[in-house]
Amino acid sequence: MLDMIVKLYEYDTHIDSEKDNAISVTTLIGNMYRAQKYLDKTPQTHKMDFQFKRSSMIGTAIHDRAERVFKDDPDHIVEQFVEREIEVDGVVYTIAGSFDGIRKLNETEWEIYDYKSQYGKDRKEEMLSKDAKQMSIYRWLLEGQYNVTDRGWTLAISQSNNWQDAIPVELMSLTDTKDYIEERLYAISNNEKVDCHNTKYNSCLYCSYFCEERK
Repeated sequence: MLDMIVKLYEYDTHIDSEKDNAISVTTLIGNMYRAQKYLDKTPQTHKMDFQFKRSSMIGTAIHDRAERVFKDDPDHIVEQFVEREIEVDGVVYTIAGSFDGIRKLNETEWEIYDYKSQYGKDRKEEMLSKDAKQMSIYRWLLEGQYNVTDRGWTLAISQSNNWQDAIPVELMSLTDTKDYIEERLYAISNNEKVDCHNTKYNSCLYCSYFCEERK
């Protein structure tokens, strides 16, 4: 019967683009080594720690509930997969991902939000900075479809206690976001070192080395 729990952990709800040189928003803003291997379509040789998958599974449950709650609300658009092409050094890449939701403010403006499950009663500035980058890229993906404002929201929910908070975050401008994407893609394509933290809960799926051993 234990294998029934394992199947829950291993079930993958992630949606990928089928285009060449496609990369997800979360991969783009993460570790360059992983992103490079992802773009190269290197086969993954290691499995994710189940403790990390447990957190991922709980986070997915939050997103699924949010989709059910707001799917018929005309003022919310939730869990929509979007993608957009961008050219860097003659190579066309596709940036893709599913944003959690945007909420209608008035007849012309929308604001973006992202659910984050975590442990503890505080969301560190480093995490909020990453949230801002992620939502900024989603806004860039939606450019021309929806007028998303400069303010986004991190909707943080703790898995370890009763803490939750709606935290406003300042998004990058569309121009700065495009520049950031181009810089990241160039850096990823030319990366020559392992920069992922091979810890128990954030293990690299492409190699067994620790960052400190490869510097």
